[in-house]
Amino acid sequence: MKWYGVSIIMSARVLEGEQSQYLVWENIHLVSAADGDEAARKAQRLGEQAMCKPGQSFSWNGREARWSFEGVRKIVAIQPGDPGDLPTDGAEITYNELLLASAEDVRKLAQGEEVSTIYLE
Repeated sequence: MKWYGVSIIMSARVLEGEQSQYLVWENIHLVSAADGDEAARKAQRLGEQAMCKPGQSFSWNGREARWSFEGVRKIVAIQPGDPGDLPTDGAEITYNELLLASAEDVRKLAQGEEVSTIYLE
């Protein structure tokens, strides 16, 4: 078995009326799988399980909403080596590659401030 970081995209969808903004979470999970195909199947199940069930909802921007599973964005094999290896403290699980317009935007991003980005694959 190998370890994989799987990136699951969830979005908040309002139950009534138009929606002009979409809150999106990229949830990264650690899964153990024989190969990338099995990791993808596990990621799909995790995303489907995270969706709001019928009758479940929450309040977002003062409106009733539900979490919707949008898909598996990325699967990254991690900790290559012996099948019995376990992730260790400090192991990189996955990464995101972004393109920013300026050094100032890089500083803002590192400080947790809002910036415009291009998400690279």
